[in-house]
Amino acid sequence: MNERTTRIVRSIDTAAPVLLALAMTAYCLVFALRTTAGVQWPYEWDAFRDIGAAQTMLDGRYPEDPILLGKTLWYNPLTAVCNAVFSAATGVPLPRANVLLGPWLQLLTPAGFFVLAWVLFGRWTAVLALAAFLFGKTGGVSAANCATYSPWLLALVFAQGFFYLTLAGFILVRRRRPAGIAWHALVGLLLGLTFMTHTAPAINAGGIMAVITAAGAWGAARRGGLRAAWREAAGPFLALLTVAFAVSLPYTWSILRDYHFHVRNPWPGLYALSYVELAQLPDRLREALNWKNLLAVVGAGAVLARADWRRASLAPFAWLALAALFLAQNYASQALLRRGVVMTALVPGHHAAVYLSAVRWVFFGAGAAALGQLAAGLLLRAAGGRGGAAGEGGGAILIKGACCAVVLAAVVAALFAQRPYRDWPEMAITRDRAGYAAAHESKAAMYAWILKHTRPDAVFLTEDDPVGLQVVMPAARKLAGAMLLYLNPYVDAGSLLDDQRKMLQAMRDGDAGQFYECAARRGVTHFLGREKGSDGAPAAAPRFFREVYRSDGLVACELEPAPAGG
Repeated sequence: MNERTTRIVRSIDTAAPVLLALAMTAYCLVFALRTTAGVQWPYEWDAFRDIGAAQTMLDGRYPEDPILLGKTLWYNPLTAVCNAVFSAATGVPLPRANVLLGPWLQLLTPAGFFVLAWVLFGRWTAVLALAAFLFGKTGGVSAANCATYSPWLLALVFAQGFFYLTLAGFILVRRRRPAGIAWHALVGLLLGLTFMTHTAPAINAGGIMAVITAAGAWGAARRGGLRAAWREAAGPFLALLTVAFAVSLPYTWSILRDYHFHVRNPWPGLYALSYVELAQLPDRLREALNWKNLLAVVGAGAVLARADWRRASLAPFAWLALAALFLAQNYASQALLRRGVVMTALVPGHHAAVYLSAVRWVFFGAGAAALGQLAAGLLLRAAGGRGGAAGEGGGAILIKGACCAVVLAAVVAALFAQRPYRDWPEMAITRDRAGYAAAHESKAAMYAWILKHTRPDAVFLTEDDPVGLQVVMPAARKLAGAMLLYLNPYVDAGSLLDDQRKMLQAMRDGDAGQFYECAARRGVTHFLGREKGSDGAPAAAPRFFREVYRSDGLVACELEPAPAGG
């Protein structure tokens, strides 16, 4: 090939992986938009927490805790900010805004993953890894347990995009010589945004970057002493962390001021989805014996074998080690909890599983790319050309790209044969629109009534958690009690839940004295319950309240004044 043709081939080889990545992502986006078309109400409880936090912003009460009276926020607010800004700009109600934003904002996650994989091991590895990222999760495993794209706006998925971009930026900055303070500050901005979205990816990214920085400082110290180590690695990294902390202050300043990061309710950190419960560990180990993980192991070996890939290997191997350690620590905390010992997990188990899954996809892409390049090398030798990395002419580039594209097609076909993308739970949940509306959107009327007819500091007593968390929490009205997972970790949950139990028991017993004493202490103004009990019979009218609104199986009641002399 002449020089001009070789340049054209190189351009095609550069563009092809990007176009293929865009095509796969667009395919997912189409299904995401179909899934959420016309949906007015999300189904994930975590979304209700973010909607509630957004409502506090629209009410001008930030940084208020959405569900606890007199407390300040504890959960990372950037997802809520996106909800609030979009709702304020368009006039769309927050639940609908959350649904509309999901398919689009979540695109940041596969985009960031593709960029990171490219930075690590090249464009063909990136597109092959992205195929596994988008289509490779097993069966009914949700996006809360496995790194992938989701049409539903969840902070733990959205934050992954910032994690991948932060790590990619840091790797690129460290490759610069010298790696200046300004570039590290830019990465600090990305890390701060990661922390503003979710804590787990910020801890993971910070840990990985600390390992890379330590290795860089060690090398610099050997070349030029401690001053070189500070100038080339430690000092810029400190600047990065300083910027990240400054960016996070809209979230962290109230926690520092009001709680001093003193955890009094460890359960949000101890919580583990059933997928990573200790009892399920044997199943997880058996599931790990599959062709995708085998190809990821091949990829890890290829990374260590190839000199050009080995230079970038510290980041993914540090990532793998930290994610595995965080998951192991979560299993250890579960084992200790069975013996009555509470050890707060640094990263909840399902979040550790997500980042372990993500680095597996990176190695999967490296393994698939290595197979494609091996096939290209064999073809070049058979044709009398040069194989391996030395074959850099236009024909060799074309053959290598074609082989990687064939491997990509085979990978996607194998993944789809395992389970078509359209049948994933996240995509199929709204297929029965009438059923979805009955199960989820029926709450919208009560939610709208609460927003219109109660004050932002109204406190609702409820008998079961779903009623409060799915209706009251998104309205950012307060709860007299809720499940531990959604309660502020910096607040004493024991006394709160004890008063909730006392009020409910006093209502059953008709004990006005105890009820009004606890109600006054907790600021209770309303009761929200169901029309029917668990046995299907009509629920008894709650004592000490009068009914004010009824809708779709839910009843809202207002507190009656305490009896004279009571």
